[in-house]
Amino acid sequence: MVSRGTRLSVTDLPDDWTEYCIQRRPDLKPHEVFEDFCDYWIGRGETMVDWKRTWQTWVRNARSKPVTQDQKLRPRSSWKPLPPRNPDSPEYREFCEWSRKFRERVACEHPDAVDNFVRAGAISEADREWIEERLAIQEEGNALREP
Repeated sequence: MVSRGTRLSVTDLPDDWTEYCIQRRPDLKPHEVFEDFCDYWIGRGETMVDWKRTWQTWVRNARSKPVTQDQKLRPRSSWKPLPPRNPDSPEYREFCEWSRKFRERVACEHPDAVDNFVRAGAISEADREWIEERLAIQEEGNALREP
């Protein structure tokens, strides 16, 4: 006797379904995919013999949602706000130190960025010289470590 299918009765994303989605498609967000899956199959009112297999097929065929402009502009957790207004405050000094380290890191990864920083007024000529000295020291150290 052939088994008849059932309508989707799962209301919460099962752990094994979540695990499958994460392992198979790490670019997807399991709960969002599950929401689309439920909306689609409940809306169609169809029956399936094996909902787990249907889920797996859905995950394999799912398309990643494009990153929106808002998400691109959203600051990361390490993002620092504008500097405090009082230059004598510890927060201002902390911000300046963070900003200097950030510019140094970017300059190390993208040496041509130093010129862009100077043109934009983000760093002074003295900062440029200091960063270039640091880059030269770093390059010398890398050259000494190479066999």
